[in-house]
Amino acid sequence: LIILPGNLLIAGDFNYHVDNSTNPGTIKFNKILESFNLQQHVNGPTHKTGHTLDLIIARIGDRLVTNIEIHDPMFSDHSAVSCMLQLVKPPLERAEIQYRKLRNINMDSFNEDLGKSNFSSDSELPTIIDQYEKTLEETLQKHAPLKRRTITLRPSAPWYNEEIGKAKRHRRRFERRWRASSRSRLCIDKEIYIKQCQIVNDMIKEAKTTYYSSAISNNKYNQKKTREMLSNYIIVNNFGDFFSNKIAVLRSDLANISTYDNQLRPAELLTQCVEFRVFQTVTEQEVENIVDANGKKSCELDPIPATILKGCKKTLLPTFTNIINKSLETGCMPVQLKEAMLKPKLKKSNLEFEEHSNFRPISNLKFLSKIIEKAVATQLMEHLFNNNLEEPLQSAYKRFHSTEAALLKVQNDILIAIDNQKCVVLLLLDMSAAFDTVDHEILLERMSKRFGIKDKVLEWFQSYLQNRTQTVMIDGVKSAAKDLNCGVPQGSYMIVYDAI
Repeated sequence: LIILPGNLLIAGDFNYHVDNSTNPGTIKFNKILESFNLQQHVNGPTHKTGHTLDLIIARIGDRLVTNIEIHDPMFSDHSAVSCMLQLVKPPLERAEIQYRKLRNINMDSFNEDLGKSNFSSDSELPTIIDQYEKTLEETLQKHAPLKRRTITLRPSAPWYNEEIGKAKRHRRRFERRWRASSRSRLCIDKEIYIKQCQIVNDMIKEAKTTYYSSAISNNKYNQKKTREMLSNYIIVNNFGDFFSNKIAVLRSDLANISTYDNQLRPAELLTQCVEFRVFQTVTEQEVENIVDANGKKSCELDPIPATILKGCKKTLLPTFTNIINKSLETGCMPVQLKEAMLKPKLKKSNLEFEEHSNFRPISNLKFLSKIIEKAVATQLMEHLFNNNLEEPLQSAYKRFHSTEAALLKVQNDILIAIDNQKCVVLLLLDMSAAFDTVDHEILLERMSKRFGIKDKVLEWFQSYLQNRTQTVMIDGVKSAAKDLNCGVPQGSYMIVYDAI
């Protein structure tokens, strides 16, 4: 602290009787202050025994400390020591923000303008996607133009409430009343003031406890602190590198320790089932049901927010249906829909924020990508269900099954084994980054040879898996894009691959 430039203030209970200049400890302490060019400013007893123990120290020659006052003891054996500091109040930070007045959008007028747009139905799929996104962006800019303004970043106390403010005003009034009776120093005025101080402190403590407990409980998976701590370019790129390198290391380790022949054995895997070669054409009603079932959560990659997009459902339904059917017919997932925006989520609320491994990469995908995926996932699950291809002991992503179903099955098997006088051993396995380490080549071969997925359907899945990228985003700061050479995005409908 001494060697740092700028103002220096040291205050507290030093437990040296600096009022006694002959005390050996005081002599040694004063020599230390002198050697570091420091000065002690408190003159007068600060303890009920009459000694000066509580000190305010600053550099010699600085005009930092003025108007030192020693107040009567209230809560302890020590007196409160106050002073004035000759400091300039630091200016509040200012920042430029971008915003749109989405609430001011007239949805009838917005839909009317979209209806006038000529969405081509005969062009190539990537061209249609580009036209769709450009039209939405231009319409949004017309009805809710992007604006910029500079705001003052003020320190906030979200736990503060009107009751605390009222109690603090009472405390200040009682303090003035007590100090006004300086001659008599009525004990009753002092007691009232001390009691009110305790009331205010208790109210603040309770308000803070309630607020932060509620915040932790309600936002386990939406860590505001995470965003506040991690909002800079270096850290988002570190996250991007970590998630990418983690998978590469896991796959390398698996390749080194595995003795299993990864080549599938067609004779063992072939099943007698109806082959799934072409997708069924989806109707506007089916697409509407998919859109309705999709949440209103927006992705930064979308041209307009999902809430506005769903408000244009009727107008855009023919375009949605055309895009989905073209994707299914051509066996192609457009490259514009293959980017995922990763938002790290803390796995458990009590884990350390500094450790990248404590975060789970959740993928945010474009609205259009999700409704195409949902249409595909629905037909895939129907194929598995109708041909009895589902894993009998699987519960996740399976119709009429859940975590409860899995637990009931395990519990029932244990009870039956115990009733039959058998020994029971329960082995639990947690696969690290299970979705992220899926090998695309093995997955596609398994889909073809075991589940009868062929031709355009298989081409679509191959197109979906290839050339994917992911970007980490925290507080508006984006990392460089990383190639996704294996795995499937967590947060997408395509985690139904778990059924395969």
